[in-house]
Amino acid sequence: MDGRRAPPPGVRVLAGPQAGYAVLDGVRAARNFEPAGLDVNAPTGLWGYSGGAFATAWAAQLQQFHAPELGVDALALGELPADLEATMRNVDGGYRFGLTFGGVTGIDRAYPEKRLGELFSPEGRAAMQASSAACAVELIATHAFRSLRDYTIDPRPFDLPALRDALTVNSPTAVGTSAPIYSITRKRTSWCPSRSTTSSSVNPVPRAQPCR
Repeated sequence: MDGRRAPPPGVRVLAGPQAGYAVLDGVRAARNFEPAGLDVNAPTGLWGYSGGAFATAWAAQLQQFHAPELGVDALALGELPADLEATMRNVDGGYRFGLTFGGVTGIDRAYPEKRLGELFSPEGRAAMQASSAACAVELIATHAFRSLRDYTIDPRPFDLPALRDALTVNSPTAVGTSAPIYSITRKRTSWCPSRSTTSSSVNPVPRAQPCR
């Protein structure tokens, strides 16, 4: 890869909770790394763009349950892929399709019990194996202008309950935080002030109202 390091085999791209835990554990480690001299009571802001926004949103969603001692004072989310199914349908057949392929592969690794691999044809499973350590650039170059149906048994893979459920579970559609959110997209920029959150009896992650 011309000196660039590829992700290790088994990377779980777009596995939402894992991404959120990684961000929070990183913040926790930085705060407790004494040589850095950080004030553990200093305000904490999280930001990310695209895939980084995905991890940031999940970190905010899980913060009060996984790392309540941290607190989050503000968020900046650029081009957040809040609805994974809609995002993947949008890029299907385009030059960025490789990101969809990498995402589905990563979710399959994170949730083997969903048996997403069984939805793929022999060619699809071979491609999943070949892409196990590919970076984003390689995924885009290898799978540009392909479609997910090129790799699956069913010609309408996005309509399959197993895949739709996996994408829904990993979509950060509700950022459970009372911190203000600066939302950036190519069409508009929104500032969402602090708001109270509520919890669900089914999913303990609190839900916030969307930016307006």
